[in-house]
Amino acid sequence: MNCYSPITQDVLVYEAPLIRNIANRSDPLVLVCGSQVRTALQLSKPAYIDFLLLLGTDFSQRIKNVGPQRALKFIREYGSIERVIAQEHKYPPRLSKQMYLEQVGIARLAFSTLPPLPDSEMLEQHDVDHVKVAEIVQKYGLHRMLPAQWNYGAALEGNYFDDDPRAK
Repeated sequence: MNCYSPITQDVLVYEAPLIRNIANRSDPLVLVCGSQVRTALQLSKPAYIDFLLLLGTDFSQRIKNVGPQRALKFIREYGSIERVIAQEHKYPPRLSKQMYLEQVGIARLAFSTLPPLPDSEMLEQHDVDHVKVAEIVQKYGLHRMLPAQWNYGAALEGNYFDDDPRAK
């Protein structure tokens, strides 16, 4: 896992799918699913949350010099951030221990009280309402950015980069 962006950790901790390389035309798109990462790391949900909190999220700062490998080692060895901080004096939080643990508590609450996922059928793409798309494009002034003969249907299907994210 090569990611230090709090946005990335937040997506992974929610166990949502994450698309990597979306703004990079030279590399293929890669789909990373947080639940599969957790399963592969063989971590319980609370341990997975603490693992990612050590790396930093929108709710907590990362601990300096603690990357993915060290964070995983610490969580496997100690089981929780509190025990990591108590045992690993070489890697103190940037804030006071009390303030950092308050951040961790808020983050744990945010990440463990998610609403249930919608039914997968609700997430399936249905027929495109071309009239509605045209209305939205017009409403937000996006029509000025589009070629004169824009095909809304073609724009909403397929892979913009015309690549295979599974290719190596």
